[in-house]
Amino acid sequence: MKHLEVVAAILEYDGKILCMERGQGKFDYVSFKYEFPGGKIEPGEAKHTAIERELREEMDVHVSVKESDLYMTIHHDYPDFSMTMYAFYCHLDKPDFVRKE
Repeated sequence: MKHLEVVAAILEYDGKILCMERGQGKFDYVSFKYEFPGGKIEPGEAKHTAIERELREEMDVHVSVKESDLYMTIHHDYPDFSMTMYAFYCHLDKPDFVRKE
């Protein structure tokens, strides 16, 4: 079974947390579900660097994340793949973003 390592951002602004709805995906069981923004870690990339890159690419959000901002690690098996997700707590200075994906 394919295993993915991904990062997710728990984006907080003024006491509110942002979740985004996924679009149509390869698998129906993940399509149109709500999730924290993030994505796959590239080979050789540090987890905190991956979440910074993903937020810039997907939302034009620029944050500085440290490894110590890791909030939790989750392992989950789906029918077609498994994943390990590293969720980072990220405080936003302003609520502005552009949904690019």
